[in-house]
Amino acid sequence: MIVVAFGASSGIAHATLRNLAKGGATLHLVGRDAAKLASVAKDLQAYGAAKVVVDTADLADLAGLAPLWDRIKAAHPRIDLALLAHGILGEEPVLRRDFAATQALFTVNTLSPIALLTAMAPTFEAQKGGTIAVISSVAGDRGRGSNFVYGSTKAALTTYVDGLRATMWRSGVRVVTVKPGFVATPMTAHLKVGALTATADVAGSVLAKALTSPRGGEVVYVPRFWQLIMLVIKALPDFVMRRLRF
Repeated sequence: MIVVAFGASSGIAHATLRNLAKGGATLHLVGRDAAKLASVAKDLQAYGAAKVVVDTADLADLAGLAPLWDRIKAAHPRIDLALLAHGILGEEPVLRRDFAATQALFTVNTLSPIALLTAMAPTFEAQKGGTIAVISSVAGDRGRGSNFVYGSTKAALTTYVDGLRATMWRSGVRVVTVKPGFVATPMTAHLKVGALTATADVAGSVLAKALTSPRGGEVVYVPRFWQLIMLVIKALPDFVMRRLRF
């Protein structure tokens, strides 16, 4: 199994790749921090990966993403799984008053994944198979006062991936939307830990099983109890949502 992971040093991606490494997968890691990637690569080799390739790239450089994908696909006879796991949280109070910060957030969280998906879709269509998994968020299921700017970047991404799935299935390509709830990772380390917080190891185990199972589903909530929670939240009337502080 050949896996390409963008944002490979992120908490959820790293934990997911550990589970895939145990099965002897070949892993191609992409990210901007060479030191972190090297550390992750060493760890994944210890977990049993057949081969680990490290590729340092700035995923916010939209113009460089198509050439990046061309280099990646040229290095492998076939790509079985592409995992798009990069993203930033941003500071909501800053985002609400600083458009430049909001633009940067959309660049990383929305436009960068879309640019990569645009580049890789023909590759997967040509090989008539494989899985593309994109990490979005439960925050994109409904706008909430506490993080609506971040949530809107994920809502746009989710809608794009939904549409991509509707076209790619004709070529036998599986497109999966991953919607984590609150997961304890370095990106969320500054936030308060709640009763519903999952560890990265738990999230990675759930995701790895979903991506390697033929019955893993096309929309995967991580952990899975978030699917029920978000069904309730999406059903709440606006006047109730306005009064909730979360």
